[in-house]
Amino acid sequence: MAYPIRDFTSRIRALVLKRSIDLVEQAKVKVIDQDSEHAQFHVENNRDSYYHVEVRLNRGDVTFTHCDCPYRGVGLCKHTGAALLHLLVEDGFHPHDFEADDFHFEDSEVVDMDANEETFHKLIKEISVDHDFELVRFLSSQPKDQLLTFMLKYLEESEDIRLVVMAYLWYKSQNPKPPFLS
Repeated sequence: MAYPIRDFTSRIRALVLKRSIDLVEQAKVKVIDQDSEHAQFHVENNRDSYYHVEVRLNRGDVTFTHCDCPYRGVGLCKHTGAALLHLLVEDGFHPHDFEADDFHFEDSEVVDMDANEETFHKLIKEISVDHDFELVRFLSSQPKDQLLTFMLKYLEESEDIRLVVMAYLWYKSQNPKPPFLS
């Protein structure tokens, strides 16, 4: 569910927010690509490398975040927090403007991110019961130039399709070409 960017603090633990602030104050957040609806960042990690963070926005509200770090704790990771804070700082916000109620010390105080997973699971269920939608058949029926344009745009915006492409190449190497793709 979308939320105002300033409200990201309700989705992050206090200690993690403090680490996000440190990353921004130490200039460890680099914008890779940014427009009004999408931003990509490289946020330095402790091994002299970086994690890739993606943020999608709709009219200034956060609609999606993803970080390729291994964090599996409650709420947002420090890299995503730093990317969101960086966006706020660009609009004139200063980390010292945070108030005491922006810091959530109990896991139960952090907004449940599983709600997004529940929405995703509902969508997957909808896809699985929609007997009129067959992904491969749908994609194979599209004009080649539109399909390539879609795939290239998706590859630029998300790493998820790379997994699909790799799975397809593996499938193709092990199975003959389906007749409807001929």
